[in-house]
Amino acid sequence: NIRPSRVTYSTLISAYGRSGKTELARKVFLQMLAKRIEPDDYTFVGLMLGPATAGNFRECAKIASEMKDYDVKPTVHTYNTLIQAADIAGNYDKAVELYDELLREGIEPNNTTRELVVAVANRGASFYDRQQKTAAVASYAAGLVGVM
Repeated sequence: NIRPSRVTYSTLISAYGRSGKTELARKVFLQMLAKRIEPDDYTFVGLMLGPATAGNFRECAKIASEMKDYDVKPTVHTYNTLIQAADIAGNYDKAVELYDELLREGIEPNNTTRELVVAVANRGASFYDRQQKTAAVASYAAGLVGVM
């Protein structure tokens, strides 16, 4: 008689999360809890994968806050997933804030973290540059309206 373990459940949750089946991931999570199997950081990262890929940062943050209820501490993998979600959502300031938080918590960034932060910096700089150009054009257009 083979019983599913935390690894079994977390792997299944991650597979559902990766494929965007967040409801099924949550259902398996609830089954895991019903069997009195404690979740770990990989379990919660698995739950965040679907929303993160969709850029639903708010849902990811909600899932991350659930970790406290189970005395699970965020890891580099948790932060990477949150940074990715913030990046996809276009919330570059939040992504940088999360990176700073990771460092304050004494968590060592890994290669994935570094790649995410560089990508966020590039996209964020490009985004803010476009915003400044748009504001300059709008200001110029407003000036033209005053001339006419």
